[in-house]
Amino acid sequence: MVSFQLLCVMENVSYVGIDIAKESFVVGYLDATSQKYRSVSYNYSSEACERFLSSLSPSSHCVLEATGNYHLRLVYLLCERDYRVSVVNPLSIKRFVQMRGSISKTDSQDAIHLCKYGQSEHPPIFSLPEPSLEKLKQRRTLLYQFKEQLQRLRNYEEALLHHPKVDDFTLQCVQEE
Repeated sequence: MVSFQLLCVMENVSYVGIDIAKESFVVGYLDATSQKYRSVSYNYSSEACERFLSSLSPSSHCVLEATGNYHLRLVYLLCERDYRVSVVNPLSIKRFVQMRGSISKTDSQDAIHLCKYGQSEHPPIFSLPEPSLEKLKQRRTLLYQFKEQLQRLRNYEEALLHHPKVDDFTLQCVQEE
């Protein structure tokens, strides 16, 4: 596996950009030796996360985009091991990249842009929410999803009732909320 050293950019902080996908992540960093930006890809397994974490220096500050739930596993691991982490709004990164005139879009380039964003903008440190608040947030989301599904079923029931030859079984299933 590729091992890399991170350059302390300012005040002993090494910014690391991490572009997260469902099954993989790419790490962008400034190579201390060559002074060039590099990237390393990992699959999103527990073993790969451990390899990545072992490659970080104590001064690392990881910058990730909020990606629904995909980024959370790595964010929690980083926070639990006391690394500095920033979770950034994707629109902020998009505007940052646009202002620099970049037009190409790959995971490696996204990770490097996240690293550069950290170096330039010094985003605030993320802190893990209280477990009770996290539980409430998940339950609120579940309730919202249930309400949306219920509304879709009601709309489907209404549409079925306008059909000239409604299948009784289908209508019965829809009406059994």
